[in-house]
Amino acid sequence: MQARTREAESTHADRGSYRDTQSISNKTLKRIAWIAGLMLIAFLVGFVPMWLAANGYERERDSLQNQAHIHAMRHTLASAALNADRGRFDEARAQASSFFTDLRTEFDREESALDPQAKEHVQEMLARRDEVITMLARDDRAAADVLADWYFQFENIGARD
Repeated sequence: MQARTREAESTHADRGSYRDTQSISNKTLKRIAWIAGLMLIAFLVGFVPMWLAANGYERERDSLQNQAHIHAMRHTLASAALNADRGRFDEARAQASSFFTDLRTEFDREESALDPQAKEHVQEMLARRDEVITMLARDDRAAADVLADWYFQFENIGARD
């Protein structure tokens, strides 16, 4: 009988140590989960504001790039008008052609810097493209006036921010 009691006590002791090990393991897992949760929260506390700021800077950068592109096109158009006015028709024709190529590219772009009203004016300019290029090829001084008028129209064209 004592043998059976010892076996029962031994079995009961083994179960107890298993429970102790299991309870230590559960406590350890809970601690690790808490630490991981706290680390995730700390990461998000730092990440979310930086992500929001980066998105703001990205939008600002895109807006500035659009404005710079529009200004570069204006510059090209102004140079073409000045060269045509001074009788440098070959340079004016090359610059006007470059302007129209850039303008067509901007007009066709999905996220164009041009607002809808500006696109209407741009369509009118693009419709007369060949006429102006031909005038420049024929050394016609009237092309300088047309280019100058377009420069002032293009200057007032609104761009999206």
